[in-house]
Amino acid sequence: MRKTAKRKDVLLTISVLVIALIFVVAGGFVIISAIKDNLNDAVYDAKKELYKDSVENTKAHIDNMRKQIKELHPDWSEEQVKDNVTKWIRNFMYSMEYSDESYMWIHEIKNYDGGDKYAERLINPNFRSFEGEMLSTDVVDKEGNMPYKIELEGIKKDGNVLFTCSMKEINS
Repeated sequence: MRKTAKRKDVLLTISVLVIALIFVVAGGFVIISAIKDNLNDAVYDAKKELYKDSVENTKAHIDNMRKQIKELHPDWSEEQVKDNVTKWIRNFMYSMEYSDESYMWIHEIKNYDGGDKYAERLINPNFRSFEGEMLSTDVVDKEGNMPYKIELEGIKKDGNVLFTCSMKEINS
């Protein structure tokens, strides 16, 4: 009888240890998942800041170029200034390489109300042959999103926008 009681005690102890181990392992997965989520959020936030800085720096380059060209050529029309700035910034943006194969583009907004021909694709390193094409906020991507509408609304609200959309990878 004593042997049976000891055996039951050992089985109970093993059962408790197995259950405790299951809780420890499950808790570990929960903790690892939380750490992973926090790390992903931190990486995303860092990328977002990097992209925002890149956009702000590019805007500053454009403004400085515009000012310098006007000082050097006070007789030039706004169109001549714009053409020269566009050529320079196009070459600059074509030569930029980001580690994650992202890229920036410039759409010149013609109509802040949106709709057909709301903007011109002015510079886009991934769609060079389509530069000059007029864009519509009514375009829907393969996932059902309206990227140009999102873009326009973000620009109207904050002056720039960072969002995710589906596009072919650069140079593919």
